Parts: sequence; C-alpha cells; structure tokens
Amino acid sequence: MKIILEDIESTGLEIKEERSFAFEGGKFQSVIFSGRIFPIGDNKTEFYLDGKINASVSMPCDRCLREITLELAGEVGVRIVKTAEESLPDEIELGDDDVSAYLIDGDELDTDEITEAEALLLLPMKVTCAEPCGSELIKDEEEETEKERDPRWDALNKLKNN
Repeated sequence: MKIILEDIESTGLEIKEERSFAFEGGKFQSVIFSGRIFPIGDNKTEFYLDGKINASVSMPCDRCLREITLELAGEVGVRIVKTAEESLPDEIELGDDDVSAYLIDGDELDTDEITEAEALLLLPMKVTCAEPCGSELIKDEEEETEKERDPRWDALNKLKNN
C-alpha cells in the first residue's frame, strides 16, 4: 500500500492491509497489519506508525524438516523520517530511538516494505514441531549401523557379550 505523506492529517490515517510473501526458508501465507500513522510535529517530515501484525507462516521444522505452520502476532511502533538522500551525511550516529526508524526519500511511503520487515522480525530463532520429532531419524540411523556391521568383528562381539 502506498501512502502520500502530505495527505496525512494531524488526526492520523487508518491503515489495514493483508498480503502474503515468500522469503528464504519459508512463506508468509498471510500478514495482516492494522494500525495508524500520525505526523510528528507540524512540518510533516517525521511520522509514527503504530499497529499490530498477525501473521501465518509456513516453514520447515529445524529437526525433521516437515513443513509446519506458525501463528505469529506482534506490536509495531516505528518512526518514519522523510529525508532527501542528498541531505544525509556519509555517516550517521544512531541513538536508542533510531533502532526502529525508517528513512524514506520522497513523499511516498510504501507500507509493504515496513510490514514485511516487521513480520520477519517476529520469526523465532529456532522452528520446531509442537510434538516431539526426529526420533524416527535416530531409529533409521541405528538400523543403518546394524546393516553395515562388518562380519569380521562377529567373533570379537561374541566375546564382548559373554
């Protein structure tokens, strides 16, 4: 969704959008963002986007590689700074408040980029099935070890087991 920043009034603008997108390692089947964008100050160079994200993502389990679906939800609170690229210095020292800031060039804001970035931040570091998994992989590995037994060691194994 594209928003013209000059059109945002001091009372803010309601935003509600739903989309899906793929990323390396999975796919967001649905990402629903609902919130509001407000101008900070009178000159409309800074804005604050506040809202919630509810998402459904499918990705492989890190242990058994089965496809699983996760339901994610989170709050979004980001500052948007409108700036011309030539006005930025080569290096900028960031403060604690700047961590969740987006710099945009021009009068148009693409909320899809922000929604995607914030949805990716909701992903867990490790994705595993809710039920125990991977036990069948361990059994298969033990069975293969049994099959690959060298018959020359049978006499020694017989002594060991007695």
